[in-house]
Amino acid sequence: MQSSPMLRHPLLEEWLGCEAWVKHENHNPTGAFKIRGGLNLLAQLSPEDRRRGVISASTGNHGQSIAFASRMHGVRCRIVVPVGNNPDKNAAMRAYGAEVIEHGRDYDEARIRVEQMIGGGSGAAGCCIVRGALGAKTKIVGVQASGADAFTRSWRGPARVTAERVNTFAEGMATRVTFDLTFAILEEMLDDIVLLDEPELEEGVRAAMRLTHNVAEGSGAAPLAAAKQYGQKLAGKKVACVMSGGNIDLKTLARIVASAV
Repeated sequence: MQSSPMLRHPLLEEWLGCEAWVKHENHNPTGAFKIRGGLNLLAQLSPEDRRRGVISASTGNHGQSIAFASRMHGVRCRIVVPVGNNPDKNAAMRAYGAEVIEHGRDYDEARIRVEQMIGGGSGAAGCCIVRGALGAKTKIVGVQASGADAFTRSWRGPARVTAERVNTFAEGMATRVTFDLTFAILEEMLDDIVLLDEPELEEGVRAAMRLTHNVAEGSGAAPLAAAKQYGQKLAGKKVACVMSGGNIDLKTLARIVASAV
């Protein structure tokens, strides 16, 4: 797989007031950074494991990565998604050959049958690990939707919490729980976290289109909105935003764009 591009966008830099680079993971074959995990997993499975097939829970991007890699290796793939999940992501998983099973009201209920990480900080945790390996002094900031803030409350508070429900259009962030592996890494290594409300997430999607000419889903555009929220703190600094995915459904995109017209 080719490296995803890392680009500067003059309009974005003007909007943020700093030198800004965007890592375009939305340009990957499945439209999201999670393809890396799927390819790595399927490449490491034994022939016996591949014969049994794979199953995972997902709201879409992780599921697409598993389905994509499974097709490459000729492995049967089943993905459990929440009822009412993003229809475009469901269609993409089926196009890659996966059997899509609807179960539960959200990701955390879908994963009752299977255990896989999504929206639990895997991208930020990976950045923290790489920073440590390189000995860099880069500050790493996580981003979460205020309507799905279990991780933020756990990270800032005295104990880990589980939310009763989530309320955000950004399904890539819509998780009610924290995950042992990523939380252990981020609890120690994450520098800060930014909470975004729904209007801010929507503005991030519009900013991606208007300033970088890219279509990004809510979680993929969230770093742009978070950088904007940081405001003057970024003046004179270099900032990198990971545009983690571009798999937004057409109905949601149309609503967000129309709200600004």
